[in-house]
Amino acid sequence: MGAACAGTPKRGALRRRSRSVVGHRFSCADSPMTFIIPGRLAAACRKIPERAAWLARLPETLRDLEERWSLTFVTPFDGDQASCAWVAPVKLALGPSAVLKLGMPHMEGEQEIEGLRFWNGEPTVRLLEADDDLGAMLLERCEPGTALRMLPEPEQDLVIARLLRRLWRSPVAPHPFRPLSAMIEHWSDETLAQAKHWRDASLVREGLRVFKELPHSAPAHVLLATDPHAGNVLRARREPWLVIDLKPFVGDPAYDATQHLRNCDLRLRSGPGRNNPPLRGSAWRGSRSRSLVDVRPRRRRAARRVERRCVDEPRASNGPLMVKKLASLIFLIDSHVIGLGAFGHGLRHLHAAIDQFPIEPDMHSMIYVVWYFVSGSMLAFGVTLTWVWWRLRIEDVLASPGPPAAT
Repeated sequence: MGAACAGTPKRGALRRRSRSVVGHRFSCADSPMTFIIPGRLAAACRKIPERAAWLARLPETLRDLEERWSLTFVTPFDGDQASCAWVAPVKLALGPSAVLKLGMPHMEGEQEIEGLRFWNGEPTVRLLEADDDLGAMLLERCEPGTALRMLPEPEQDLVIARLLRRLWRSPVAPHPFRPLSAMIEHWSDETLAQAKHWRDASLVREGLRVFKELPHSAPAHVLLATDPHAGNVLRARREPWLVIDLKPFVGDPAYDATQHLRNCDLRLRSGPGRNNPPLRGSAWRGSRSRSLVDVRPRRRRAARRVERRCVDEPRASNGPLMVKKLASLIFLIDSHVIGLGAFGHGLRHLHAAIDQFPIEPDMHSMIYVVWYFVSGSMLAFGVTLTWVWWRLRIEDVLASPGPPAAT
């Protein structure tokens, strides 16, 4: 591969000798071609010096791989998934088309090459060539390459479950793979750095404690993909579905099971129904004899709960959180106004009205009965609203949206 045609550099371009990374394109002075850098990848690299340096070296790296592996490049993949690696289809001098992937410096993906060698295409994409020093991978191309997420989620459950059971194997020591606790520690450090965004500091700290404890109490240790959601499973010819974007760590199988569940947010937040099969259904049922993934439901539930509370939420934007808090406060105030308004000063005004107007004594009792019935109903309704508010808050703070029986 050569460099791009020299053009007018855009502001903010990363420069390196005779080549430059220009906006979302990189160019080299000695090449007639231009290659696009996905916007999300460029944004991710700008924030960290190590990644910015990797991005600046990318044209030279690609030129070297083009010559060494006799590659002809096609437009790289772009979109939501192109945020941690430069990935492009390539044509080989001999043989079918393939995919070239160069991952940016990223703690979770450091051992993807070793993982691909370990699984050897069962049930992952195959590794055709690799340069460990550059982090470059020439991969089998999945064709047609349709993502599993295009199917309904209940069908995704079955496919993911079958793939997980094939992925989970115990590597023979000595092996190069890091323990899951290393990634948990990394994420915990990131979460601690975002302490100002925490809703409840004591809850998050307790969650971090449990999060760190779970990997050490695992009943089994296997090689995990750690990110086996439906966007990382593609339709292929060699097998119906193949797994991509592996981030191997050795640890508890329950961790992998949660990664698919956490990407089914709508089902997690809504109750089961005829048109909304729950995740606690056959694919993820708690009984070990009936569970397709065969991991303990309490560990799946605990891992998902802690991850959502301690990793997802502290790093989320505060905008939706403030709206949610305001709506919750308004709901609570309304329930108290309805519930207590009838019995506040209202009864005193009723006594004054009865004394002021000529009302037959026989009617006094009926008026009081009607008054207490109406005000009592208002109080019951207000208490009910308060109870509903409390239940919603408890579920939001303490309960996981994940299935009671079930990354």
